[in-house]
Amino acid sequence: MPILNINTNVTGLAGSLPRLVYLYTSDDLTSTVVATGYLNKAVQNGATFYNTDMVIVAGNTGVNTAATSGLFNVSIVGENTSLVAATI
Repeated sequence: MPILNINTNVTGLAGSLPRLVYLYTSDDLTSTVVATGYLNKAVQNGATFYNTDMVIVAGNTGVNTAATSGLFNVSIVGENTSLVAATI
C-alpha cells in the first residue's frame, strides 16, 4: 500500500526546524510504517526529511472503517529514512 499524501509545515520561519509533517497512508501503522526504510521511496521521489521532524501519520488500512493515527519521529541512518514511535 502506498503513502497517499505528504504535507510539510514549518513551525516558524521558512527553513527553521523542527518541522511538522503530515503523512496520509493506507499502510498499517503498527508494522509497515515503522519498517526500516519506509520513507525511502518518498525521498527518491523528492521528499525531504530531517531527524528533527515530527510526523503525524493518519490513514485507513481498509481493515475497518475507522481511521488510525500516530505520532512518529524521523530516523535517518545511512541510506534509510524511517519512522519510529515518538518519544515525548
